[in-house]
Amino acid sequence: MASPLPLSQLGGGQRRLFELGSARASDELELDKESWRRLGPKHATAVLSSLAKKQLPEVATRVVGFMLENRLEVNVYHYNALISACEKSKKWQQALQVLWGMPGLSVTPDGISYNAAISACEKGGKWELALSILKYISDARLVPDRIGLNAAISACEKGGQWQIACALLNEMSVASGHEPDQISYNAVIGACQKG
Repeated sequence: MASPLPLSQLGGGQRRLFELGSARASDELELDKESWRRLGPKHATAVLSSLAKKQLPEVATRVVGFMLENRLEVNVYHYNALISACEKSKKWQQALQVLWGMPGLSVTPDGISYNAAISACEKGGKWELALSILKYISDARLVPDRIGLNAAISACEKGGQWQIACALLNEMSVASGHEPDQISYNAVIGACQKG
């Protein structure tokens, strides 16, 4: 993933985005359309990543909408930042809408896309949905990574599903080839304490 530009390198219009509510974001973007076109996709990635860190999914959604409307390149990094903004704001439904809408926009989700969506489900207390995404990854012949498995285990912990959490811990080391880490073990211990 492209590394985000420091805020000092963003134009004044983009800096003001961080201070805007979602109602004004489109107006601000409209004023700076040519700058967005000139600076390209890495600039958009930096802006969207910053919006994700600031937990502004509504503004990030408007940024992606602006890019689509103006036929600017929208790629997997942009959608990942949008899913991450939703995840950090506990907007699991919006995160899933973005994830499942990506193929219809000719953008293939990657491991980061799925991990952020699983984490959004975990933060939203939707352990069943986290597991369904994990199953989808496996059905698509992708290998879940430690981040996605940890998020699913944490979702099971929050849902009091200690047996499933233990099974996922086993799957992590056996099927996926990833060694469990402190996060993995702590989540399983927490699930067992709740169960």
